[in-house]
Amino acid sequence: MAVARMKRVAVLFGLERRDAILAALQAAGVLQLETPEDVRLEEGQPGQPAAMVERLAHALSYLDRFVPERKGLLASFLTLKDKLSPAAAAALGEKVDAGAVSGQVAADDLRWGQIAQRLGEIGVAQGLLEPWRELDARLADIDDTPLTCVRAYMVAADGFEAIAAEAAARPMGLWRVGGGRQVAFVAAWPRSLEGVEEVLLAAGARRVSFGSFGGSPAEELARLTQERRALEAERAALLERARSLAELRPALRALHDHYLAQAERDALRLGRTEKVGLATGWVPARQLPMLETALGDLEAAVLVEDPRPGDAPPVVLENPAWLRPFEVVTTLYGYPRYDEVDPTPLLAPFFFVFFGLALADAGYGLALAVLAWLLIRKLRLEPGEDRLPRLLMLGGVAAVVFGALGGSWFGDSLQLLPDWRPVVFAREVLARLDPVGDPLTMLVIALGLGVVQVWTGIAIKLALEVRQGKVADGLWEQGSWLVFLPGLVLYGLAGSLGEPLATWAPRVAGAGALLVALGAARRQRVWLLKPFSGLLGLYGVMGYLGDVLSYARLLALGLASTIIGIVVNQIAMLVGGMPVVGALVTAGVMAGGHVFNLVVSTLGSFVHAGRLQFVEFFTKFFEGGGKPFRPFRREGRYTVVRG
Repeated sequence: MAVARMKRVAVLFGLERRDAILAALQAAGVLQLETPEDVRLEEGQPGQPAAMVERLAHALSYLDRFVPERKGLLASFLTLKDKLSPAAAAALGEKVDAGAVSGQVAADDLRWGQIAQRLGEIGVAQGLLEPWRELDARLADIDDTPLTCVRAYMVAADGFEAIAAEAAARPMGLWRVGGGRQVAFVAAWPRSLEGVEEVLLAAGARRVSFGSFGGSPAEELARLTQERRALEAERAALLERARSLAELRPALRALHDHYLAQAERDALRLGRTEKVGLATGWVPARQLPMLETALGDLEAAVLVEDPRPGDAPPVVLENPAWLRPFEVVTTLYGYPRYDEVDPTPLLAPFFFVFFGLALADAGYGLALAVLAWLLIRKLRLEPGEDRLPRLLMLGGVAAVVFGALGGSWFGDSLQLLPDWRPVVFAREVLARLDPVGDPLTMLVIALGLGVVQVWTGIAIKLALEVRQGKVADGLWEQGSWLVFLPGLVLYGLAGSLGEPLATWAPRVAGAGALLVALGAARRQRVWLLKPFSGLLGLYGVMGYLGDVLSYARLLALGLASTIIGIVVNQIAMLVGGMPVVGALVTAGVMAGGHVFNLVVSTLGSFVHAGRLQFVEFFTKFFEGGGKPFRPFRREGRYTVVRG
């Protein structure tokens, strides 16, 4: 299929209808806006909607932090959006006052932070005062006077004994308050007495400052405990209010995305005069009626024209439903240019076969197909959103086919089962290949597929050059290889071919070589160098040989998948003889081992089947560089509004 035809569109409207026009374009979601050229532009001005988006985002973050939602397994790993109709989104938005709720949440969050900070301060204060609980004195009195020094200290228990002995020999008082590894005590001495501070420091004493505390330690601790309880009760009330507000979360999400859509419209820079606005962009030709219908009642003029020479319209891939999953592979590499062929239909059969050969296990393929189908059903994915799961589902089907042909069902699990009729049918009737016992056959199949795909890529390039009017270039530079490569293959197989083909194979290969050499020499302007250019052109066969050898990875991946499955089964059987728990351990080993192998093999199959398209196939004819179509539409963070 080809890339969708695009139309250049200009929408003219009165400035007083700006928001209505943009809202209609956003709801239709079929026009990719571009900045108009050579006209006066508006200045994007973030306004109240942008501020409301930030406030609602903060409110939702606050609720998620303190009242997290219970999510299923899939929702824990994926960001799922609520799918709403415009009426449902409007109804949700009318349930709450966005300004009031976001303001309340902002105040609660601020207060929560203040409470947390104060509780931390109380904890530090309680840790300071607790060792002094037994002190029967006001903390304000522990201070120097004009005649005496009265100070509080903490010291290790062994250090206190040394301090007590020193105090007994001096005119000073020492009052021990608490015990344990750390001793709290109060020391008092005349201000004229020298050397006391040095003695205390030498014993490891650390002076304690009580700051603004004035009452006794017991009184201050009681006051702090009362304050802590009051703050914890207030925090519990905040949490309870958060739980009640969490019930409004769907409405808050809908409002967030409603204001987000408004903010996106406000931020656009459109063309304008004093009274007229101008929006320009691209729309797929088949969706032009949808655009005209959306603007039908809004008094807007819609001007439509074909792309001009030199334009680079955005690209929309148009394929039938059964081909759309393979667009995932194409877009991973890049979009085709607007004037280029969409390679999706060309790569689809090859990717399907390569994925199946690389996974090469019917059990894994069946599991993958079922899991992908369940994912689509569970998430209720719409067309366009389900391309990757459907691609994996098709890959699973391919793995069932090639796995059954190779006799691999979760490794060699069929060998471990009784001779039931379906087991015998799968083991003896369906199985036609033996990748483990006869890998050479699988290698020949893989390389043969490589030859076919490389040859197909060259043929596509020839067809494209002929379509562009470069008939001579296409025939000499591509057509010559279309003769030479099959001739080489036939020449290599001459020993196993019948008499007519064995006779003609060297002639075809020779004719192809001559054509390749002539095609390479054709561009050489210096006549004396033309023979050397021709010989150098023949060296290109080494590149094609390397391309074909890359397809041997299909054999390696298929063997790895099968052999790992066999190893998992063997390990499971070895532990099956364990007393009491043998059956349970066997089931665990098989489940864990096969799940691991399924995940790793699926990833490898996808990556390498795609790599063969990108490196060996696309390089023959596909240039890419197109820009995907990005319509101006409502794309909320939490919701999807369609309808």
